[in-house]
Amino acid sequence: MNKENEGRRSKEEKREGEKSKELEELYERLSKYYAGIEEERRRRFEELGERLSRYYADVEEERRRRFEELDEKLSKYHANIEERKRRLKELYEKGYASV
Repeated sequence: MNKENEGRRSKEEKREGEKSKELEELYERLSKYYAGIEEERRRRFEELGERLSRYYADVEEERRRRFEELDEKLSKYHANIEERKRRLKELYEKGYASV
């Protein structure tokens, strides 16, 4: 009966060794898969950061351009109002207009 028990034990040990090897292989595959996922996540995060930086720069440039346009328009309106005031003052001084 000892030989029979030894035969069973050696088969069980062999199966356990095979299972252990399979588990190690699975662990290794999962580790590589996880590393790939982490690399992809890092790459996408960096890509998103770059896209957001470009977007922010574009928004800032557009904001600056619009403020410059608005400043030009306001300057023209101010100059126009000053010119009207000057003309009205001239007319008033000549007696053609009243306040």
